[in-house]
Amino acid sequence: YDTGNIMKMDRVLKHDLPVSDFYYDKEGTILASIDQSDSIYVWDLETGEKLLQVLPSLDENGYVENVIAAIPFEDRLIVVEDNSIRCISHSGKELWKKIPEGELSLSECQYNFEDEILICQSGDLVCIHDIRTGDVLHRIPNRLEHSFSMEIEYSEKDKKCAISHNIIKDTASEGYVTVYDLQKRQQKDYVTQADYIQEVVFAPDGDIVVASSDSTEVLSGQDVCKGVLQKLNSSTGAEEWRANYEYLYFGAEAASLQLKSRSYRDALNKMNPEIIMSIDNGVYSYDAITGEELCRLHTGTGIRSLAVAKDDYFGYISDAAGTLHIINTTNGTNYSGAAIETGKDISQLEI
Repeated sequence: YDTGNIMKMDRVLKHDLPVSDFYYDKEGTILASIDQSDSIYVWDLETGEKLLQVLPSLDENGYVENVIAAIPFEDRLIVVEDNSIRCISHSGKELWKKIPEGELSLSECQYNFEDEILICQSGDLVCIHDIRTGDVLHRIPNRLEHSFSMEIEYSEKDKKCAISHNIIKDTASEGYVTVYDLQKRQQKDYVTQADYIQEVVFAPDGDIVVASSDSTEVLSGQDVCKGVLQKLNSSTGAEEWRANYEYLYFGAEAASLQLKSRSYRDALNKMNPEIIMSIDNGVYSYDAITGEELCRLHTGTGIRSLAVAKDDYFGYISDAAGTLHIINTTNGTNYSGAAIETGKDISQLEI
């Protein structure tokens, strides 16, 4: 779709099965998509031409390897799977293959085109790879064991990586965020207010914003749950602001909580640093400096995905009914007249 204050269908890329994920290259001209069979497609977005299709790979026992990410990089494709990292040319030739370090299979990864790095996490190790060669640049012990629901975020500005951990200790659980400073080779653990971390993101100023809830409420599927949004200093862990929120439990209708960070310049030449959160059927916007809630809006059903423009106040959401909405995250306007009824289950949006 073309974006702005009006969305218009640009082209359709046909797949054999429903699409579960997609990634695009630095220029936004090449797209790699993954379908539900773990087949990977590489597309030229300018022409709609399919450049490459990679069939699912099998492990030593004959089971399909789970594709964690498929990242277009220049004239090649970086494929991160459960037990390997591979580089494949657009002609289909495998250029290199690396076996991940650590005791467990890969669980999460993040990447950055400007710094040309790939960050991969296994159960006991975080490795920073050169995205061109697959070589390991840094090895960081993942000290927090027995954790689950881990998310990775990277700050290109400050060369820091943040990983969330939900730690099970006997019958209790604790929420931590570990911040790795790649320049100083240091790591620090910060405890969050609630014990179940739902999402973490770097704010425009380089500090981290964490959304967390009480694990007993989340895991039991209560009708109404409470959460807390915290901004923590990424160097010290000191809390800079806190915002409480409540949300309805929409079950399978809504995706998990999503956080976005941006800072845009308005018509008066003022910078507007924002944290935008979507959960259940609501979108909430906060001033990233003060934590003040700027606006909120709700849809009629659960929100599946959220994307925000980087250089203006537009946001885009898809709901469980298959509707694409254009929203204004500064004043809470939902441009309902420009909404598109797709009739599809849209699980991901990116700009």
